[in-house]
Amino acid sequence: MLMQQNIKVKNWLDRALQSERNIKEQIAVLKGSLLLSRISYQQQQTLPSADETRRYDQPHCGFASGTV
Repeated sequence: MLMQQNIKVKNWLDRALQSERNIKEQIAVLKGSLLLSRISYQQQQTLPSADETRRYDQPHCGFASGTV
């Protein structure tokens, strides 16, 4: 009887430890995902807007595009 109880407790402990490892791994993935998201957002903020890009495509100083 005591042996069966020890086996049950050991199995329960093994499952609990595996659950803990799984949760820690999931947290690490989420942290990495959040970090990647922040980096991506910061890089996006440094890109010129579509309006700024169009401004550079416009001819400057009276010169037609493609001619100097």
